[in-house]
Amino acid sequence: MTVFFDVDDTIYSRGDAFVQACEAFFKPGLADAYGVYLLCNRRTNEVFKASQHGEISMDEMNIYRYCKGFADAGLELSAQDALRFQKAYQEALKKITCSPVMKQILNTCADIAEGMGILTNGPSDKQRGKIAALGIAPWFPADWIIVSGEVGTDKPESDIFRLAEKISGKTGKELLYIGDSPELDIIPAAELGWKTIWFNRRRLDVTLCRGMADYIVQTEEELLNVLPAALM
Repeated sequence: MTVFFDVDDTIYSRGDAFVQACEAFFKPGLADAYGVYLLCNRRTNEVFKASQHGEISMDEMNIYRYCKGFADAGLELSAQDALRFQKAYQEALKKITCSPVMKQILNTCADIAEGMGILTNGPSDKQRGKIAALGIAPWFPADWIIVSGEVGTDKPESDIFRLAEKISGKTGKELLYIGDSPELDIIPAAELGWKTIWFNRRRLDVTLCRGMADYIVQTEEELLNVLPAALM
């Protein structure tokens, strides 16, 4: 069994970095910063593909997702404030770490799996920066790290999953994908016959996967516990 990981909200929690950005930007932060993160994340999904395909700029995406997301929470943010908040968020992302439990997860995969890779959406510089900050590169061969901004296709398109199949030399149930998004990760991988673990950090409605996840976990500890069976 070969395993591919998503990065954002899988190997680490973007919500934690968002909360830290709120604490730095708003002083002393927001009462429900994680709730605002979920709202902004939903708005991000509405324009992510357009930003990846050059239809809108990254600044336009950030203005949209933060102005709309914060407005959904009843908070008004100007376009300038949105860009300033993005800078605070980027600073927080530089401080992300790989937790001790996640390191156990990666070590378990290294011991059991036949191969390990990364399959992540985002611009090359940002995703590579996160991988460097997390210190996870030693677990993955360099050519098994697939970043959508480098290959011209992104999840949920089947082409990026097919690229992982080509790199690994595996197909179908020989592959396991671990990710946090039903729409971007779990459903497209399952439709290609891969095994899947939905890391539901955000406690989304479990029906969103329409029964397509082989395993559903909500914590790193739960993920660690199901790995031996999932990698069989």
